[in-house]
Amino acid sequence: MNAQTNIWQANNGLDAVPLDPGTQILALQRDGSRGVFRAAALRNVAVSSPYMHDGRFATLRDVIDHYDHGIVASRDLDATLKDVNGVPRQMNLSEADKQALERSSTH
Repeated sequence: MNAQTNIWQANNGLDAVPLDPGTQILALQRDGSRGVFRAAALRNVAVSSPYMHDGRFATLRDVIDHYDHGIVASRDLDATLKDVNGVPRQMNLSEADKQALERSSTH
């Protein structure tokens, strides 16, 4: 498998109540979860804006900020994005870490 592809499908905490139901494939809905989408490949990510299934994020920094501190709690949120208490994870990245992620996406 190419290192820049992704098969992960999940609700990634965009909305408390997903407006878009996401995948219609029952096996991927994870017990009826709504708002489940496949993560896009990372190839050319720096030039493929807007981001997310609905284009709500204009920049990579917006995406980084979402995963850093903007994940929204919901019953549909994927377990990998929750801590042991079921609360959305906070990455608490430093500014240097965020800039490094942005720089690495251009290579």
